[in-house]
Amino acid sequence: MNKCITIFLLTFSAFLAEAQTLSVPEAIQPPLAQHSALSLHAQGEQLYQCTVAAGVYAWEFVKPEAKLYRQQQLIGTHSQGPSWRDNTGGYVKAKLLAEMADPKAVSIPWLLLKVVKQQGHGLLSTTSYINRVNTVGGLKPITGCDSNHLGLVKGVSYSADYIFYQPNHD
Repeated sequence: MNKCITIFLLTFSAFLAEAQTLSVPEAIQPPLAQHSALSLHAQGEQLYQCTVAAGVYAWEFVKPEAKLYRQQQLIGTHSQGPSWRDNTGGYVKAKLLAEMADPKAVSIPWLLLKVVKQQGHGLLSTTSYINRVNTVGGLKPITGCDSNHLGLVKGVSYSADYIFYQPNHD
């Protein structure tokens, strides 16, 4: 019996730790008629391309390329669109609604996105809103974009937590 209690307490502690780290600031919360259905951790890169406009060279965002995990199990991918695809056949594409600076001011912004396209019948197929929180890294490079590097695409490592919301069914 003690073994069962220990397993329960470890599982419950892990659940509480995840819930605490995935708090969402008011500025990027989805509408009240939504509930959190799934949280996934992303590991990958934000891709930037060296461009020039009016004689000024700059890194421009191209797309994310990341793998999505839940408790170290590969669940799906995140890519251009922005879009998310799960391994069970669900796909969503979203548009940006709101963003806020990373609270530590050293990583890509935290986001609220609204789903504009849904396909399939997988884990993500009924998603209506998405948050990106707890970002680490991913900011565009600050050097190396000049006439010698024009057109070069560079990946910058990042990680984030994505929270997928579904409508409440009252």
